[in-house]
Amino acid sequence: MNHAYRFSAILLLIGAGQGCTPSTLATKRTAVTSPPESPRSDAIAIRLSNVPDPLSLPGRKGANRILTATVQGGPMASVWLAPVTFTSAWKRVPLTRADADDYQINLFGSDVLKLLSAKSEGEFRVFAERADGTTEQSIAIRYSIQSVPGELDFPWDRATVTIYQRTTKEIPGSRGQLFLQIGDVTAGHVLVTVRDAHYKRIIDMAAMRRHDSVSLPLGDVEYMLVLDQLAWIIHECEVVCA
Repeated sequence: MNHAYRFSAILLLIGAGQGCTPSTLATKRTAVTSPPESPRSDAIAIRLSNVPDPLSLPGRKGANRILTATVQGGPMASVWLAPVTFTSAWKRVPLTRADADDYQINLFGSDVLKLLSAKSEGEFRVFAERADGTTEQSIAIRYSIQSVPGELDFPWDRATVTIYQRTTKEIPGSRGQLFLQIGDVTAGHVLVTVRDAHYKRIIDMAAMRRHDSVSLPLGDVEYMLVLDQLAWIIHECEVVCA
C-alpha cells in the first residue's frame, strides 16, 4: 500500500518592515530637425513625478505608490507603461487619465508587478501616442524585483501549509515569491527547504521533527517556520504519527 505523508507548517509574524522614500524624476523629449532648431510647439513632452528612488517591487502589504505622468503635446490616444525591452501591445499596462495632461498608475499594483517580474531588475518607460500615430517615451526608470518579499501577506499572525513529501508548495502570502519544499519523511523527520522564485535557497534542507522550528527572516520581519505535525493519510483516514 502506498502511503502519502502530510506536513503542516505554522508561520508566525514577529516584527515589522520599513518603507521607501519617494523622489521625483522628470524628462522632456522634443522632436528636432537636423540641424537642430527650436522645439516644435506640437512635440510630445512627458514628465514623471512621484517615482520612488530606489524603486523596489513589490511594495509592502497594503502600500501604494502613484506615478504621475504629465503629457503635453495635444490629446493622447493612449498612454502606457512598458519594459524597455518590450513595446508590443500585450507587454504594457495603461495609465489612467487624471485630468487634461496627467495620467496615473499604481507602481505597487499587481498588474505592474506581473509585467515587470520576469527579470530581477530592469528598466521601464512611459509611452504616449497621439491619434495620428506620433509616439514619444519618457526617460528610463530603473527598478528591481525583491526575490524575497519584505513580509508575508496573510490575514492573521500565522498561516498553515499542508504539503506531501517530495513536493513543493507556495508559501501563503508570498505572492508567488517563496516556496516550501520537503523531501522524504524518514524515521519521524524530514528535510525542509524554503526557496525564492529564482531557486535561491533561504532555508537549505533543514532537518526537522515534530514541533521543531527554524527562523525565516524576511527584510526587517522575522517569521518562525514550525513543523506542526506529520501524518499518514490512508484511504482518507488520517492517523497522526507521534
